[in-house]
Amino acid sequence: MVSELVTNPEHEPRAYAIMPFVWSVGSILGPVIGGCFYNCYATSEFWFRYPALMPNLVCASLLSLAVIVGALFLEETHPEIGGYSVIDKDEISEYYSDHRPLLSNVGATDQAPANLEGDQYGTFNTVKIGQVEGSADSTQKAFNRRVLMLVLALALFTYTSMAYDNLIPVFFQDRRGDPDLAISSTSSEAMTGGLGMSTSDVGVIMMVNGIIALAVQGFIFPLAAQHLGIWKSFVLVTIGHPIAYALVPLLAFIPASSTGLLNLGIYSCLTIRNIFGILAYPLVLILLKEASPGPAYLGRINGLAASVGAASRTIASPVAGALYTAGVQAEFTALPWLVTAAVALIGVVQVFFIGRQEDEPEVHVESAAAQLSHEVARRASVAYSHAA
Repeated sequence: MVSELVTNPEHEPRAYAIMPFVWSVGSILGPVIGGCFYNCYATSEFWFRYPALMPNLVCASLLSLAVIVGALFLEETHPEIGGYSVIDKDEISEYYSDHRPLLSNVGATDQAPANLEGDQYGTFNTVKIGQVEGSADSTQKAFNRRVLMLVLALALFTYTSMAYDNLIPVFFQDRRGDPDLAISSTSSEAMTGGLGMSTSDVGVIMMVNGIIALAVQGFIFPLAAQHLGIWKSFVLVTIGHPIAYALVPLLAFIPASSTGLLNLGIYSCLTIRNIFGILAYPLVLILLKEASPGPAYLGRINGLAASVGAASRTIASPVAGALYTAGVQAEFTALPWLVTAAVALIGVVQVFFIGRQEDEPEVHVESAAAQLSHEVARRASVAYSHAA
């Protein structure tokens, strides 16, 4: 729908960049709503009985507001129903073909779906890649060895990231195995539970996690891509990925009474995970586009990557939940984290079978912060000239 509403093709990158940015803002506000409104009226018998009702009512109200705003201010773009549409009815089959993927950039965190058509690659930065060589002919294969290996890497990243997102709030709220644990202790009792935190505390932590993710996308990704290059950055985050999962269960050894040290450990783990997890997605999507035999194949490659990613997200949640349940029953809640780290280790081994592409195209990343500052400066200059 965004591609239909934007009449000037030059404005499409900016339009698509807004969507992952708003997604990131939602990832910050969502945990706050859930944490602050959960069981917020515990003194009332009704709200005590239904502690999750209030945050769900708030979310339902926001969704209803979105429906109302869409109904009032968005025009119908379907050519057969009526209303405004950039694409003529006779051009639909040509417009949506193997040359143009149907998916758009709607995610900005580690769950961004694959999209090789735009310039954002799951971030809100603008990424410019050298021209992809090749053309569509019968002698070339869309799914060559390098493409398939990168799709496998994307599947592993997606699985581990989704498993992390499902496990981390559960681990934070699960009861502590040894509440009286001393900081110098290495008792195995610490591994029988989580951190015993309240819902509101977890909401605040996840809010800060969203802010960290926003900073990683806006500042660290452009720097890494610009100074290290896409391939070196990809190898680096792949090798560091297992560390993000192996460190989490060690938080249980920090006593609950050491609040400052515990917060330092939590936010350090979240920062490490955001750096290695979030950077992986745009990097592997850029490498996928580089590995394509030609622009005509991007639609099919995009479809395969999106399907494999969706399959990984589908199986990650139930598998992670089952492993955590098994870990609780075995009094070893580190089990799901170690299994997830093992899956990430498969990616470490697999990355050396991908191989670096010869004559790697030049990649230029313009950060969202730089784009925003340039736009503000331009508007200020225009306003000053009009005032003068």
